[in-house]
Amino acid sequence: MKLPIRIAAEQQVSDALKVTKHDLERIEAWANFETLKANWYGDETNSPSCQITLVSPEYFDKKFSSQLPVNDVNNAMAGFQLTEDQQVAFKFTELGAKQLIVISTNEQQLSEQLAQATETPDKDQTSQARTSQTSQWIGTENAVKLQQLIRIWLLTMAKHFNLGLID
Repeated sequence: MKLPIRIAAEQQVSDALKVTKHDLERIEAWANFETLKANWYGDETNSPSCQITLVSPEYFDKKFSSQLPVNDVNNAMAGFQLTEDQQVAFKFTELGAKQLIVISTNEQQLSEQLAQATETPDKDQTSQARTSQTSQWIGTENAVKLQQLIRIWLLTMAKHFNLGLID
């Protein structure tokens, strides 16, 4: 069975963060359960799906530069947008298509990304992500931090597509 929210990590990232495949599977299960509870899948023809990929800063820099091609439809990088800090590339298309989120992270960046999200007074949904209680059953401290970061991006996607909020 293919779940609508998929999470993968480059081996280098898993090793650096000491996050196991089992930790990622638990975060993925949590993400799919939360989006199901928020009724993201009520309309099967327009149900969102999302691939979240965690990559090393080196890989991210090779693939995504500040010069992202936006007009060449034959280029796999076309349509991606970068966050201001240039640590996340995302591609939100129409609701029924697969959404892509690529996050550059290592232990230092993970802490910085969460601290920045906590300090940035971003309205409504992402502020909920900062105050929501984490799921300690997820695993290690870094796995819980990844869960928090993924919650922020799921809430960003919910806001973009006007979907229900996750807990």
